[in-house]
Amino acid sequence: MRGSCGTPEKIISFSRLSEEETQRINKELRRLAQKGYRVLASASEKLSPSEALNIDLENIKNKTISFSGLIALRDALRKDVKKSIEICAEAGINTIIVTGDHKLTAQAIAEEMGMKIDNSNIIDGGELDEISDKELRERIETIKVFARVEPRHKIRIIGAWQSKGRVIAMTGDGINDAPALKKADIGIAIGSGTEMAKEASDLILLDNKFSIIVAAVEEGRFIMDNIKKVITYLLSGGFAEVVLIGASIMAGLPLPLTATQILWINLIEDSLPNMALAFEPEEKDIMKNKPISKKAPLLTKEMKTIIFVIGIVTDLILLGLFFLLWHKTYDIDYVRTMIFACLAADSLFYVFSCESLRKNIWDINIFSNKPLLLAVGAGFLMLAISIYAPVFQELLKTVPLGITDWMIIIGLGLLEVLLIEAVKWFFIKNKKNKI
Repeated sequence: MRGSCGTPEKIISFSRLSEEETQRINKELRRLAQKGYRVLASASEKLSPSEALNIDLENIKNKTISFSGLIALRDALRKDVKKSIEICAEAGINTIIVTGDHKLTAQAIAEEMGMKIDNSNIIDGGELDEISDKELRERIETIKVFARVEPRHKIRIIGAWQSKGRVIAMTGDGINDAPALKKADIGIAIGSGTEMAKEASDLILLDNKFSIIVAAVEEGRFIMDNIKKVITYLLSGGFAEVVLIGASIMAGLPLPLTATQILWINLIEDSLPNMALAFEPEEKDIMKNKPISKKAPLLTKEMKTIIFVIGIVTDLILLGLFFLLWHKTYDIDYVRTMIFACLAADSLFYVFSCESLRKNIWDINIFSNKPLLLAVGAGFLMLAISIYAPVFQELLKTVPLGITDWMIIIGLGLLEVLLIEAVKWFFIKNKKNKI
């Protein structure tokens, strides 16, 4: 006796059944599928030992096997799946179901997940074979569910999406999924899957939950956000220093900073706030932002504008202050101390504007990052030490400053923050108008 179990439609077509029996079984198959059951069919055939070893597939296709029955299985939908799908939709992530299950089963499960499915956005492998690659590319963005698919179909589906410039992440666990996992931009293997699927993938989930993928996307966005904040902060200060020194040389003025003062700002004043930005808490609405194109540059237009504003405006103000103080006092150590203190204090002020590049400073809690508060406090302490401690006065060529001097320094720092926030407000307003 040899038995077989597999896709119901094929098993039924291979079995010795009358037309009435076939219709009755197919009706039951559809009924079970509509309830979300995964349905298998079972059939058997009596064979001698020699026949079992040399079974002829053509005989099976010629309706030589006896139909045994249908097997209905159902995996309970995880509680977190529906919520995860909703989060994906808010994040601009398009969730597609690609399955070998019956079309009705796939539709029932998709609807249970909260997806709206009708004849226009569901297709099976047979229908997929009847359309060309061009037609598939035209329709791909409207299709939510692909049912009764085979490995070759998955390759076509991924290719159609990639032709639209989309980044494709695919999950799979079987040997047949390996080619598609390899072709996808990000292949994600299920931890309980086959070794071949794992080897073909970029990521392996230790916990077989869809919510883990969503959490990984959220963590990736969080990390990228903080990287951009750190880059904006570092390039802003560096750009300002380069332009300030270059402009002074071209104007024939004495250097506004000494080499040791520049090193002090870069290594002592900026280092701690820079590292503290990496600990910036995740913004609550990070998963409501749309995905960024894989071709998008790391430096956005907003980042470049902030860097330009900080650099150019700071330099114009400091050059004006340097020129004014130089012609008023001709005390180069005092003038350099003022420029040194202004640059150092500016970076300690505008770091709070870098806490969020998508919200204004009055829309965020600037006290949420405790390491940053400590870093800024330490920065001001080290600035005071560099100006008032005799040993550092000798090293950095600084002189003590009075209350009026500090009022000027703090005023310029706050002015720069207001300019940065004005730039951010402009970009935020434009984004809202485009929505």
